[in-house]
Amino acid sequence: MPHVTLIQPSFLDRCIHFPIGLGYLAAVLEKNNINVSIVDLNFSDKKILKKLKSSDVVGISTMTKTFPSVLKTAKQIKEINPDIPIVLGGHHPSVAAESCLSYPEIDYCVIGEGEYTLLDLVKTIENKGDISKIKGIAYRNNGEIKCTETRPLIQNLDDLPFPAYHLFNKRNYFYSIIGVGNVKKIPWVSIVTSRGCPFQCIFCKRIYGQTFRARSPENVLDEMEFLVSKYKIKEFLIVDDNFTLIKDRVEKICDMIIERDLDIAIRFPNGMRADAVDFELLKKLKKAGMYKTAFGIESGSTRMLKIMKKNLDLDKIKRTVKMCRILGIKTIGFFVVGLPGETRESALQTIKFAKELPLDDVAFYPATPYPGTEFFYWAIKKGYLKPENLDWDKFDLLNYNSVCRTDDLSTEEISELVKKASREFYFRPITLVRKLLDMRSFKELEIAFGEASNWFRIHSRYYSRVEEN
Repeated sequence: MPHVTLIQPSFLDRCIHFPIGLGYLAAVLEKNNINVSIVDLNFSDKKILKKLKSSDVVGISTMTKTFPSVLKTAKQIKEINPDIPIVLGGHHPSVAAESCLSYPEIDYCVIGEGEYTLLDLVKTIENKGDISKIKGIAYRNNGEIKCTETRPLIQNLDDLPFPAYHLFNKRNYFYSIIGVGNVKKIPWVSIVTSRGCPFQCIFCKRIYGQTFRARSPENVLDEMEFLVSKYKIKEFLIVDDNFTLIKDRVEKICDMIIERDLDIAIRFPNGMRADAVDFELLKKLKKAGMYKTAFGIESGSTRMLKIMKKNLDLDKIKRTVKMCRILGIKTIGFFVVGLPGETRESALQTIKFAKELPLDDVAFYPATPYPGTEFFYWAIKKGYLKPENLDWDKFDLLNYNSVCRTDDLSTEEISELVKKASREFYFRPITLVRKLLDMRSFKELEIAFGEASNWFRIHSRYYSRVEEN
């Protein structure tokens, strides 16, 4: 029976979160009688890599910003056991497989949804079968990089087993607040109820494709009840790409939470579309437990929203954020500065618009052209990114460091505008007063202080690195 070790890379202690993707991979492997262990380098001593000698296959999940650290990990593994196959999966290898395989330490890349692709790959390696027959991978053959036929998307997500929660250290995740902000209740866990997004934002990577596929409300509630019963979970972070796409489904999930009398808190850290909800739906979400949500607003310029293919109506955004405030739902707005067509004037419009909204929090980011996005190909075509000279270390939103200019703004100007936006939103009397008025207990004051401390901790670490360099 083969043994697979799945690795979550280090996020430099800034973005600890439950690696639900590895949970799904592990669950499918275990269901097919494959031994699995999970190593999270955010918690585990690096010496634990020595324990990989017993593994038959190592799988590592990586995003673009973690790829440099993943490459170091892969080199360490090969030094311990040069014959062990290393498989990369996740967003980065799904859109930059050839780049990943240019490094000899990487043997295979899983492209797109990985559950059944990894299962096929492990079985084929174990049986010394024909790798070229596996759908959805990239690999080297006599020095040449090959990509196999695309694997179809999983149509019935209810067929997937629940993530292998039993393989994770509960204290590290369910009781942690690092990287996710201060949750309202603990223990908490992330949950995915759907995959895919039909919208075409030019800055978004679509590892799960544009076809929206959803778990049934019954399946979602069964998992929630299991987690509440087994692990005493009190809060769920729903991390779908587009949870509110089908209104009837959202309403049914809410109704079932209420009917089953689950005393839970719900938060949407990934954001939802501001034009996809109305007052009645927000009221039902609030009754089901939602206390905080993010909105991907992106810009206060109608022109920029059209360019980025977000196609949001600014008036609808205003109404939605106001409705949340009336209902007592906390809100955070996500904004991006530096997409194609951005000027200083449009960036200032975004800052002004953000300040006009009764948001509880904001997050301004420099536009980052991740591989596989329309924005990335635009940047390459314009010459603002050089394919032969890409520094993945800099592709990190939390660094607030622009890696791509626009026709009108330099990278330095974009970074300065992002910092200006955060300063102008938070350092206002109305923001401080609003937060104080919202405090109904010492606990809420403690939570707010924790969120502020986390924000300043991230920023101070970034600025100290800049000064060192």
